[in-house]
Amino acid sequence: MITDANVGEFLTQRHPDFAPLYQSHLDVWGTDPSARYILLRTFAEEFMTPQLRTGSPEERTRLFDTVEQLLTDGDSLIDDAADHQIIDELVYVGYTLKDDPVDLTGAGAETTARIARTRDWRPGQA
Repeated sequence: MITDANVGEFLTQRHPDFAPLYQSHLDVWGTDPSARYILLRTFAEEFMTPQLRTGSPEERTRLFDTVEQLLTDGDSLIDDAADHQIIDELVYVGYTLKDDPVDLTGAGAETTARIARTRDWRPGQA
């Protein structure tokens, strides 16, 4: 299970190039569990989105697999942070940006379902 205690290690093991951003996060926030939202926002905005734009097909697959694993193997706090930080970023870069949208082809089943739910949400919906 992915938790606050191991999410940083999980991300850096899967994506060693993320390690400098993770270290910067630790330098500012330490291991404060409430900073999980900031960590996953940093992963999404500063690491994942650029990689989705320029990375190889294998890297895209690895990134989407990471998101899928966060959503399926994360505890409820990690699931919530991934949903609010990573999924929101994917909706923004995949559907909201008009000039340079990111191709979200290859996202896993849970990631795709969360993207659709977030993208299609309307006020008054449950």
